[in-house]
Amino acid sequence: WAGFFGELAAYQPEAVAIALDDVHLLDGATGILAGLIPLAAKLPPGVRLGLAGRRLPPLGRLVADGHVASLGPDDLRFSDAEADEWLAGRAGGTLPDAWKARLPALEGWPLGLAMLAAGAATGQYVGDELYQVQPPPRRAFMVRAGLLPALTPAALDAVVADPAAREHVDALAADHLLRAVDGGRAHRFPGYVREFLQTEAPRAMETKELVEVHRRAARWLLDQGEAEAALGHLIAAGDWTGALREAEGPLAALDAAGRHAELARWVGKFPAAVRADAGAIARWEGRLHEVAGRLAEAGAAYDRARTLAAATGDAADELAAAVRQARLAARGGDPGKFNRLALLAEARADEARPADLAELHLARALVAERRGDPARARECGEAVLSLTAEPVAPPRAGATPAVAGPRAVPAAHVGDALAAAQVDAR
Repeated sequence: WAGFFGELAAYQPEAVAIALDDVHLLDGATGILAGLIPLAAKLPPGVRLGLAGRRLPPLGRLVADGHVASLGPDDLRFSDAEADEWLAGRAGGTLPDAWKARLPALEGWPLGLAMLAAGAATGQYVGDELYQVQPPPRRAFMVRAGLLPALTPAALDAVVADPAAREHVDALAADHLLRAVDGGRAHRFPGYVREFLQTEAPRAMETKELVEVHRRAARWLLDQGEAEAALGHLIAAGDWTGALREAEGPLAALDAAGRHAELARWVGKFPAAVRADAGAIARWEGRLHEVAGRLAEAGAAYDRARTLAAATGDAADELAAAVRQARLAARGGDPGKFNRLALLAEARADEARPADLAELHLARALVAERRGDPARARECGEAVLSLTAEPVAPPRAGATPAVAGPRAVPAAHVGDALAAAQVDAR
């Protein structure tokens, strides 16, 4: 280094910048760094030395003496607006939809944005440069931990069960492959890293172990009240019985929030063979037909849901399907069919879920309003309020307003019925 800088000074350059990339690869080469750092404080005039890497060598004295300007990951990461502007320039104006879809996972990663604009896949880079360079035990930890949305000590103990987990987390955080969240109480992989790890997991693990890790993740997430995330793991594990059992809450919440595209995506994750025999899935297929205005298809799906639930002895699902049939009858102006179904549901109310009873009262409010019976409509509307949580704002702009909680009912129905009944929804 002394000879190099000496020869450089002999040229007497007015300004020159020397860049050394991937400095973290010199971690074991202590002699190289030991010779470089002292000389960095004595650079010839006009010479600037740039070091880039996932970890930098100790620069404490240089920093203290004011010789170092530092840029960290947060300084380099593009904001959403910067990413949009930069990509729009590369696209010649409007961003392609495929680019927009990739932006959340890239999280402002500059190289990832450049690869996206160039049509290159980021997965190959992540695999070669960020994953394969790790020692085998750390790679094993990464593919297991990557199945979790957030890494806490408790989550890692419950799901990954690696005694060296803390060491792995510290090393990956030092390499900026994990980001601290929740005030440092948890970590998470950047989206583009987690995408790769989830793709890599089936290749890196035996099927039996992968299924078991998914099951442990589902149990952990259910214990934390994160049923929608747990549902994904149950589906990934092929645990269709468990997935059907746990699906009701997350799917009802999506319905209540008006997030029907996501509801359809979840329903579509169940294989055709499972959907064919599951009354609950048939009911949700009916709901998707109903919100799309395909009432005949909705009625057929609800009929099938009720038949399947009765065949398996699932009283709650049978009643849920009957309530949906009653709602369709109320919407279609068929009071005779509505009354038959409503009486059936009310006779077995002790077997029904609260959300289904609320749906029934909503349908009764609609029928009463059409019949010109505002007192009865008001009574039904008040019954709905006794069975549902307080209305809350939607989770995202443009979504249908929701009624929160495990007993959620789509607020579009709540609003219609309560408006007809002139009930104060507060």
